Amino acid sequence: PAPVAGCVRHWLRMGLEWHRPTTARGVSLTSRQCEVLDLLDRGLTTAQAAHRLGCAHATVRNHAQALLQKFNAHSRVQMLRRARELDLVKS
Repeated sequence: PAPVAGCVRHWLRMGLEWHRPTTARGVSLTSRQCEVLDLLDRGLTTAQAAHRLGCAHATVRNHAQALLQKFNAHSRVQMLRRARELDLVKS
């Protein structure tokens, strides 16, 4: 459908990848959580990630909180380390 194609084109222009829901060793992520995780791994702040995704800062902050819980992490550094161990980010 046209709206989906528009979203994909937008993501590609912004340097984002199309993610399907992902599961790795019991960690299940939505496509949006994968996008947020990727941007945080690239070193973007939540405000920068929100701008890149075209959504509210609070939305990205909520996704980041959900990611911390899913990875049972106490910090973003710990979360990203665990995501790398599971090959969920490309760093």
